[in-house]
Amino acid sequence: MANLTHTLLSRPLRLSISQNSAKLRRISTLPQNSPLEQKITYSLKEFLLEYEKRSKVNQENMEKSLKENQESMKENIKNIVEQRVSSAENKFLYLMIIVMTAGLTKVWYDQYQHTK
Repeated sequence: MANLTHTLLSRPLRLSISQNSAKLRRISTLPQNSPLEQKITYSLKEFLLEYEKRSKVNQENMEKSLKENQESMKENIKNIVEQRVSSAENKFLYLMIIVMTAGLTKVWYDQYQHTK
C-alpha cells in the first residue's frame, strides 16, 4: 500500500476538472473565454496538498468557533446565575423589610393602644 501511494504521488498524474458544464453556463454571466470556461488541471499531489491545507484551515476555524461558543455559553450561564442570586437576595431583603415594618407597626400600634 505504501508503494502504491508513493507511486501515485511521484508520477505526474493529471486530473482534468471540466468547468464547461451547462449549469455553469446558465448561471455564468462571464464572457465565453473566461477562466470558468477553461479546463483546470491538477496533479494528484497538488490536489492532495490543497485538500489537506483546506481541511486543516476548516478544522482550525471550526475549533475556533467552538471555543468562542463555549466561552460565550460560560459567560451567559455566569450572568444567569448572578441574576438569580441577586434576585434571590432582593427577595430576601424585601421580605426582611416587610417583617421589620410589620414588627414596628405592631409595636407602634401597641404603644398607641396603651396611651389611650
